[in-house]
Amino acid sequence: MTVERERRSTCIRGLGTVAPRLARAAGVLAATALAVGGPPGGAVIASAAATGQAPRPAYLSIDGIMTGVATNSSRDAWAVGITPLGQPDRPILAQWDGRAWTKISTAALPSFGGLAAVTPVEGGDWVVGHSGYVPEGAIGNVRPLILRLSGKTWKRMSLPDAGKGALNAVTATSASNAWAVGYINNGPPLILHWNGRAWTRVPLPKIGTGNFLRGVAATSATDAWAVGNHRGKALILHWGGKRWRQVATPPPVARSETLSAVTATSARNAWAVGYAGSGTLILHWNGTAWKRVPFPKIGTGNFLRGVAATSATDAWAVGNHVGKALILHWGGKRWRQVATPPPMARSETLFGVTATSARNAWAVGYAGSGTLILHWNGTAWKRVRGPDLSRGAALRSVDASSATNAWAVGLDGNSKCVILHWNGRSWRRTPANGPADSSLNSVSIGPSGRAWAVGYAGQKTLFLHWNGTTWH
Repeated sequence: MTVERERRSTCIRGLGTVAPRLARAAGVLAATALAVGGPPGGAVIASAAATGQAPRPAYLSIDGIMTGVATNSSRDAWAVGITPLGQPDRPILAQWDGRAWTKISTAALPSFGGLAAVTPVEGGDWVVGHSGYVPEGAIGNVRPLILRLSGKTWKRMSLPDAGKGALNAVTATSASNAWAVGYINNGPPLILHWNGRAWTRVPLPKIGTGNFLRGVAATSATDAWAVGNHRGKALILHWGGKRWRQVATPPPVARSETLSAVTATSARNAWAVGYAGSGTLILHWNGTAWKRVPFPKIGTGNFLRGVAATSATDAWAVGNHVGKALILHWGGKRWRQVATPPPMARSETLFGVTATSARNAWAVGYAGSGTLILHWNGTAWKRVRGPDLSRGAALRSVDASSATNAWAVGLDGNSKCVILHWNGRSWRRTPANGPADSSLNSVSIGPSGRAWAVGYAGQKTLFLHWNGTTWH
């Protein structure tokens, strides 16, 4: 992934939507300055904000799934989550102090519940989720939850009574302007606003029941977006400084459409993504209306699993389509499908992509019984040979800092984690201190060249640190 190294946050959107339990299968999420994710039953926490010195052994065993992460500095970060399937809902809160992750136990956390998202704000961080117990496969008796994190203090915020429901996403533009969105069981959407003194419930347009808000983004106190779905249709709401109003979406192309995330850079540029039927849904706001972005006609059965961008006119998305590797490119006006090398196996999938410039990008995955590594040279994608990792090997993530430095991680054919390094000439396997029955699902290179690789070992977390010389 190619990102600015700054205060960043990310989350798996939708925790708590319909049932908080159902969202935990969202898989692995590669964050910007940190990475979170997990296998079934094991959480993963790792920091790419290396301090220049190797921390003490980075093994923090937490049974569960981490759903959100926020980086305030190289010595201050937070990760949030929820206990694994098969266990009662319990929130997970962990803090990075520049040396190691520590699980936080505080009276501010409810006995039962889950944490869905965290975002940095001046003086601390906001965390949203739900409190209460959720029976397997049900909505349950849960209520919205917001925590305020500030240094060594953690406070549970007083909220207006909105009934049973949960919060899925949060964003903030200043210490006196933050938004949290979610749902009320069998009711309207839920939007709460922080004005610097208290969280209040904001009136919404009358759009009936059966609504779920899954994502929120704001550029200022007078410009914010919330997205989700309403009875099987995409739902977009906009805040213009005085009230929320429903904004028209393009005519649906499928019986079921959902928007799961939204991002905005200005009042004239916003993106909302989700799915339409069994295909991808991408909408763009141009300052006047939401438009369905021209998308290659590649049929159904396609899945996008990774995305990377170097500028507003250069972005890549990768995945698979009916068993074949799929690569799409954004050139500033439209997405187009880009040719991939002829397949060498009946089934090929790309899981990760990274780009450092318009002439250098990598995509990784698997092809049949081995790994798949592709490189973009500015003209075409070419297959690049990697070391033999035996049958069943797969690469899950890739990150690059230059044309001569890239890392790719995954597992080999013996179900043991694997780390590959690109030195500008070839990919070589690097010794990794990982146990048997392990896999690495995400890798991130920090500003100093240090890196973190995260995944799982059995039912426990696994994260490894590159100190410039070795992985440990």
